Amino acid sequence: MAGNVKANDRGTLDLAVVILAAGSGKRMKSTLPKVLHTLAGQPMICHLLRSLRDLRPARTLVVVSPAMTDIADLVAPAEIVVQDQALGTGHAVMAARAALAGFRGDVLVTFADTPLLTAATMRRLVAARHGPDDPAVVVLGFRPAEAAGYARLAMDDGDGLQRIIEQADATPEDLTIEVCNSGMMAIDGGCLFALLDQVDRNNAQGEFYLTDLVALARRAGRRAAAIMGEEEELLGINSQAQLAEAEAVVQRQLRQSALENGVLFMAPESVSLAHDTIIGPNAVIEADVQFGPGVEIGAGARIKAHCRIDGVKVPPGAVVGPDANLAPGADPLDGRQAPQR
Repeated sequence: MAGNVKANDRGTLDLAVVILAAGSGKRMKSTLPKVLHTLAGQPMICHLLRSLRDLRPARTLVVVSPAMTDIADLVAPAEIVVQDQALGTGHAVMAARAALAGFRGDVLVTFADTPLLTAATMRRLVAARHGPDDPAVVVLGFRPAEAAGYARLAMDDGDGLQRIIEQADATPEDLTIEVCNSGMMAIDGGCLFALLDQVDRNNAQGEFYLTDLVALARRAGRRAAAIMGEEEELLGINSQAQLAEAEAVVQRQLRQSALENGVLFMAPESVSLAHDTIIGPNAVIEADVQFGPGVEIGAGARIKAHCRIDGVKVPPGAVVGPDANLAPGADPLDGRQAPQR
């Protein structure tokens, strides 16, 4: 990793990740907590946690609302922190104060409803925290096709960040800024809570903005910086429409990975994969096939059109379908063609 970021004696980074997951997700129009809505058959928060495993942070904390403590088993071994009131992103990070008492490494703040964030991008963000002039805060920015609703990053001529302007507090001139805030930031843990203690609610939404850390760090004589990310990776999920958009992205990624491993899709866009689907090389997947979780397709097998397969291992060379519906415990060869010889 670039900069001075080092692993500790356990092989993990001197890094704590705080995942903000307390949002109720009212725009989802669902009684299910937002972060438990699924992508490729897995709750969206688990996609982010999987990327974090590759990052190897020393600590991972998930900030939830009082009504969401039952997700502890789902996110384990990550630690649960409860935000007792919904008073903004700054208040959410403050909820982790006791859990991070004495921690002096970097703190990476992420959002559970931005599940496509990769370990590579998070590494870049943390590495930039150890870049020139030792910035206290590094923010992940991007240039969306449609900037409405996003906070803007007021930059200098380089990568220096002057301040973050929330949409609700922006002037017409501010809204002409093209670089927007993704929400993710890496912060010097040695000064994080001292800066948060200075955040107030004197803004249009009456909330404690985490974004105020940039101006506060600069006021304290520290530098702030920004790096750029890609819009697709930073897709935030606040509605069913955005969930469907993210699902399409994940499916493209899963199919591309399978193609690179030698799988042939007859009609790729009609095939739906689960997050853990395993398909061996030279397998052929025909049109309109859906895979649920726990499926393993052997090398050289053929899944004919209009099949639904859940929790089943199909042996190498087998031919299944068409129109098969296999559930856990089913014999994939029962009433279908035997493995090819």
